[in-house]
Amino acid sequence: MMFARANGDAANVAVEDGSNLLHTQKNHSDFNRLNSGSGACTHDPLSDTFGGMSSIFEKKNLVTHLFVVFIALFATFTSPAFTNNAWAQEDEGDEDEEAEEGQPLLTAGGLFTKENYPLNTLKRPMLVIGGMTEVRAGFQIGMSEGAEFDAWHVVTDVRYGMQDNVELQASFVNCITECAAPLMSLSLGFEVGLIFEQLNFKTALQLSGLAEDDPKHTKDIVIGFPYRHMLKENVAINFLEEFLTFHTAGGNPDLTIGIAGIHQVNEQFSLVGFARIVFPAFDFDTKQIPLEIAAQYAVNRQVDIGGAFSLTDVNALKKNDEDEDVSAAFDARSIVLYAQFRI
Repeated sequence: MMFARANGDAANVAVEDGSNLLHTQKNHSDFNRLNSGSGACTHDPLSDTFGGMSSIFEKKNLVTHLFVVFIALFATFTSPAFTNNAWAQEDEGDEDEEAEEGQPLLTAGGLFTKENYPLNTLKRPMLVIGGMTEVRAGFQIGMSEGAEFDAWHVVTDVRYGMQDNVELQASFVNCITECAAPLMSLSLGFEVGLIFEQLNFKTALQLSGLAEDDPKHTKDIVIGFPYRHMLKENVAINFLEEFLTFHTAGGNPDLTIGIAGIHQVNEQFSLVGFARIVFPAFDFDTKQIPLEIAAQYAVNRQVDIGGAFSLTDVNALKKNDEDEDVSAAFDARSIVLYAQFRI
């Protein structure tokens, strides 16, 4: 599913008809954050995308290059020098300023603590604060046409604040009944703040088809640039939770352009709408358009509950009795119910 964050989702799972459902890391953004592999690579996905690069990078070294970039970015963004410089500007002058009326209670530097973590989704930081762990657990239930309530997945997402501007992320999806492949998926990644509470960089390794009965195992590397823009005090939009998906098995990367709109109805209840366009292998003649609507209620500062309804691909087609292509926009669908905890 998508929902991955108004503070800021990635494994793809499938339902009984074989259609892929988008889990919370595939964009998801705006709720859990939402939010959606290894071995030698035989093809450089960047070469077909940008042309002529294979002469510079050997195809078999793609995974090595990506791994080196991953480590370099992680080391850079988690270094004390980067943290102090990037966040120092937000601290200047704050100590002597009195809190404005109606503003949320903030600590020095504009960061929350576990004790005053907001109920309001739009007042929460894009990344969980340093030392905080957020766990979301729930069920994804297939509602596809003719197979309602047949496919059930257990979905678990974990976010850990390594420091205030660095977040470690993990997502695990496991089939428990009547599912089509992939039956088990895992995603591991991290996200760092680039511009305070506006722009982040994220990357993740997505492993799909991990169950013994899965016919195919895939390994992908996903990068995104989550961006948040506040339109009003209770309305915001998020962009680019995911941007490029590199397939270690070869071929061009997938291009994803996504947007999420968040409306804070009151201090504890929020609504989110997600829309994405996915161009598999950078093929602009072929596209997938998943949509999702979600709602979340903050029970208290430590617990949220929520749910979502998603359509896997409103651009999908199927054959009718006359062998004509007709819309299958509403055929592949699912719902998610979850609880979210912070410690």
